[in-house]
Amino acid sequence: MSTARAVRAAWTGLWVWVLAVAVGAAFAPLVVDSSFLAEGALGAAAVVLTGILLRAVAAPRGFVVAGQAVVGLGWVTAAYGAGTGIAGLIPTGRTLEEARAIGQATYEHAQRYAAPVPDLAALDATLATVIIALALVIDVMASELRWTPALGLVLLAVLMIPATLLGGELQPWAFVLGAAAYAGLLAVTRRDDAGSWGPRMVGTADATTRSGAGAPAPFARLASALPAAGITVVAIAVAMLLPALTPTASQSLFDGGGNGDGGNGTGLHNPVLDMRRNLRGQSPEVMLTVQELEGSPRPRYVRLASLQNVGDRGWTLGDRIGAGQELDDDLPSIPGLNPGTDRREARYSVAVAPGFDTRWLPLVYAPTAVSMTDPEGVEVNRSMLDVSRIERLGSFAGETYTFDATIARPTESDLRTAPPSTLTMSSYVDLPNSTPDVVAERAEEVTEGADNAFDRALALQRWFRSEGGFEYSLDQRAGSGMETIERFLTDDRVGYCEQFATAMAMMARSLGIPARVSVGFLSGEPGRAPGAWVFRGTDMHAWPELYFAGVGWVAFEPTPGGSGYAPPSFARGDSTAPEEPLSSLAPTAAPNTAPTAAPGRETGTTAADDSADSSSRGVLFLVLGALALLVLAIPAVVRATRRHRRVGAGSGETSVEDAWAEVRDTATDLGLGWTDGASPRATVAPLRARLRDDPEIRAALDTLVEAVERSRYAPSYEDVDLTPVVRRLRTAMTDATSRGQHVLAAVLPRSVLAVRETRGTSREADEVLSLRE
Repeated sequence: MSTARAVRAAWTGLWVWVLAVAVGAAFAPLVVDSSFLAEGALGAAAVVLTGILLRAVAAPRGFVVAGQAVVGLGWVTAAYGAGTGIAGLIPTGRTLEEARAIGQATYEHAQRYAAPVPDLAALDATLATVIIALALVIDVMASELRWTPALGLVLLAVLMIPATLLGGELQPWAFVLGAAAYAGLLAVTRRDDAGSWGPRMVGTADATTRSGAGAPAPFARLASALPAAGITVVAIAVAMLLPALTPTASQSLFDGGGNGDGGNGTGLHNPVLDMRRNLRGQSPEVMLTVQELEGSPRPRYVRLASLQNVGDRGWTLGDRIGAGQELDDDLPSIPGLNPGTDRREARYSVAVAPGFDTRWLPLVYAPTAVSMTDPEGVEVNRSMLDVSRIERLGSFAGETYTFDATIARPTESDLRTAPPSTLTMSSYVDLPNSTPDVVAERAEEVTEGADNAFDRALALQRWFRSEGGFEYSLDQRAGSGMETIERFLTDDRVGYCEQFATAMAMMARSLGIPARVSVGFLSGEPGRAPGAWVFRGTDMHAWPELYFAGVGWVAFEPTPGGSGYAPPSFARGDSTAPEEPLSSLAPTAAPNTAPTAAPGRETGTTAADDSADSSSRGVLFLVLGALALLVLAIPAVVRATRRHRRVGAGSGETSVEDAWAEVRDTATDLGLGWTDGASPRATVAPLRARLRDDPEIRAALDTLVEAVERSRYAPSYEDVDLTPVVRRLRTAMTDATSRGQHVLAAVLPRSVLAVRETRGTSREADEVLSLRE
């Protein structure tokens, strides 16, 4: 096995694996649970490791590709074939049927939901398989066909899928990691091209080590790729910063830049992401016009969708499989609203702008009837009472329709005397394990003294609006997920409606009050016709809704400032209700007594299948560990090979230059310092000062220096065996350092990993001038 070949194959394989995982990470925002990424990375590692091992032993090209394909297919069969393969690894006809079922389930699931879609085992299997296939394609194109530049087109085509579905939003870390991996792969597989990306660097042309008869250095010409690395860093920085710095660019690359559907570039498929994009873009475009009919009150809190689940990455629609029914004249009744609660009937007609590409129907809660010309593919959710159209059948852009609504008007007495929620509301008080402690701590502090859920809710709302020192701003803060919420509640206290709604809903849940977040429009402006109201992109809003038994869901307004951000008002007595309440009511979740799997997760395999999958995945974890050990072992193997060649190889004698190189590398590995470019005596001065003051050690150093000086500067020189001198100095350097330094030198030798020009520090260079020999 050639060491140089093995090192080259390992470096190429490492960049291939990183690039495949980075591209796969771009799909993570499409789903609620990104566990597919770890599974795909594991399978890709098995494929890449197979290629590294086969190339290291100089296997034929066709054999390498076939071996990788077999390993990838076996991995997918073992992980997702539900035990249909022979020995769990070799696919059969039943395996193909299982694959077809997985594909069908993935397609139906993707068509049913907008991103991020709820978790599904079949979807995880599909996305993980995509990553494995990508690793194989990238490896073949880069390692076998030498088509690394053409990979850019393949990666662009793949990345267009999540970028299109997410309206242009990408993960910054995935973008940076993918760009760096692509540049690294170019540098490894196209070294001549990479070296010509800039002016030739002085002192980087030597492709061989100075010791040994022109033996190739595994990391030679690394410095020649520095211009390529510089260009890569600058390109990534420009791609990330330029959109934010350009005056005409209202959004950065990672916040989405429109959905590409034409029109005014606005849309709503993912409620949170698209609301965020339209707000930050300050879109003045008209989204919809609502007309009051039959003396109905002014439409406020025009709702698009309600979000039930909160996770590490924010609010999602939750698992809605089986919760919808076809739209007809009779919508589901309003659960949670007692007959005795005061209410008002209302009727509106709505015109959705042709440029507002939304699959969520704008409605005032709670709708009781909807009439439209084309109800095909339109469903109403029985729990949330929001209405949506299956995505493959288009959107509601340009739609006109009418709807009836029942607007509940509870009094403060109704809300204060509401009994505790039933167990069916337990999913609305769940919080993720990553929730910061400050959420519950602040909630207890703010609501201290309140003896019922309604007064606690008012205390939370009051704290956000006036007492807590919060400010409203659309400026994006650094960070994401729970990190942002923690900073919002402690130090920063600046945000827009999404942060306020999220924080209040989570704090309410920590107090045991069922809560969710709704997305829609807050308050429009008067239109041209009497009783008409126009809603623009700047009117989009998110607000928390808290549940009270017997009343239902009540909207609160924690967002301070801004037009229309007024808190809800409730009649104080039992008999007088407000004329135009600002509350928005919604139903409870339908009771479910049937046993279910883990929340948000669908399973289609038996316990035996799960056991088989776990066993197979255990083996694959071992494979991944072996790959990591192989990569870590490469520098140590290179260093041991050099040492063997220099000290005692062949005739058993060590030449002067080999002895000098071995002492130099040993000192470098152990962190004792070494300064190239000085005379031999000046070079070893720092090392002499760090070694034990022993006559034998001084004599060994003197012998080595004299031999180097004679061999380099004397008219003639006769070689002597310096093996004993090298061994004595290696022992002395080992004795002068700690055990931790020994381990680090053995596992990650600096002499192999560093580009050797001037290895010593400035402090060590000063010692050369100050220490006497």
